Amino acid sequence: MHTDKQGFEKILSKYSKVVDPGMLEGTVQYAYDFVGKIPLVKREAFQVTLDLVGEKRPAAKQAQPNQFYDNSLAENSSRMVFQIVVGTRAPVASKVTLSTEPS
Repeated sequence: MHTDKQGFEKILSKYSKVVDPGMLEGTVQYAYDFVGKIPLVKREAFQVTLDLVGEKRPAAKQAQPNQFYDNSLAENSSRMVFQIVVGTRAPVASKVTLSTEPS
């Protein structure tokens, strides 16, 4: 999405059925405004979902948004990549051995 705008527009048009160029550009801009480069769940956005569900299921009003998601993997991954890029952390080397021999 952030690295290939034309590709993103093509995919967005295909699945949303938006073909009008002005409407498509507005939809793309909306996505850029609200979707970060690091895909984190926003507490406030999840609260909106709980509020809507709470209209039919009162128990949802008592729930806390952070009960339903965990951003730690994305946060830690992005922090690690940043440290590698700025040179304060060495890249992690992993060695995977594939064998066709039965163990």
